[in-house]
Amino acid sequence: MNNQSAATPEINAFEFEFISEYVESHAGIALEKGKEYLAARNLHNVCREEGIGSVKELVWRLKNNGNNPDLNRKIIQSMTINETLFFRDGHPFDDLKTRVLPQIIEQHKNDKKLSIWSCSCSTGQEPYSIALILRQYFQLNEWELNFNATDIDDAALEKAREGIYNTMEVSRGMPEAMRDRYMKKEGLKYQFKPEIRSMIQFKTANLVGSWPFTTKFDLVLLRNTLIYFKPETKISIIKKIHRFMNKGGYLMLSAADIFRETEIPFRQETVGKSVFYRPL
Repeated sequence: MNNQSAATPEINAFEFEFISEYVESHAGIALEKGKEYLAARNLHNVCREEGIGSVKELVWRLKNNGNNPDLNRKIIQSMTINETLFFRDGHPFDDLKTRVLPQIIEQHKNDKKLSIWSCSCSTGQEPYSIALILRQYFQLNEWELNFNATDIDDAALEKAREGIYNTMEVSRGMPEAMRDRYMKKEGLKYQFKPEIRSMIQFKTANLVGSWPFTTKFDLVLLRNTLIYFKPETKISIIKKIHRFMNKGGYLMLSAADIFRETEIPFRQETVGKSVFYRPL
């Protein structure tokens, strides 16, 4: 077979149907009709990296060569978008800082334990935003902080662990005062200081697979992620998250993620300008 990548991304109906079923069975991601070009473009990049001649050859390998974990991972990762920024949308983080986190901390003033999970953390901007709030505005030196941040994309997680961002990435949402206090400039890039990086445990996790912890959380953030899933898969994920939440906890979703209270074991609660979900 030809090992040269195709000049232009192409995918036929059979190949698109196969890839759609493949990514849904492995990661729950729903590829809707109309996304053929996007799928072809992203798979074309995978083919180029792997020395595979075309999407047709890629599909042939998936069907006939059995399980290839590294290739499987790259295909799944190619179907998601790592678009993120610090303190995304602004007001949810303001409400976390002034209302939600103070209440959670008050709940745990005796045991001094705080547990947070950032689902689908991408390259780390969301969990680092939370870490900065905790370090800047709360005195938690004697507290036990269990802060997990997960994603299905190992390359994104490696970047998050390093905590290194270029000038453009830092300029997207990062207040200059926080940048100067908590980051160290290295040439044209900035890196979070160890005191911030050490607050977060970055781990690989598939939202429709097994999760790498047994603890329960006070705050779970699942933003800009459920758009990839079918409605029934969204509800399944939310119900599973419920089993991992402490009583009195808060779940933060994106503004576009709206559920009827009869569908999930949570109740909606408006906090400031944000909507949170509280476990029943």
